[in-house]
Amino acid sequence: MGQGSEAGVPALIDALRDEDERVRWSAATALLRVGPHAADAVPALTEALDDGSRYVRAYALSALRRVGTPEASEAAMDFLLVSRWCALT
Repeated sequence: MGQGSEAGVPALIDALRDEDERVRWSAATALLRVGPHAADAVPALTEALDDGSRYVRAYALSALRRVGTPEASEAAMDFLLVSRWCALT
């Protein structure tokens, strides 16, 4: 993905709020691939850091890192500062 892929960002933002966990982590993964062009998704990705699925949270965190705006970086850092990480879970 890359330039031009930002056209799909609104649909991916909606998908981050889907009932189905697979849809949510797929949306987060797609936003990760869109990268800096997904800046409009930062609020939704930040919300996804509270998702009940560790996979959604992990992909949302990675997507925020790839977006790279100051807001995305701040949200990622805030999440990491209060998260408890275990390499085995």
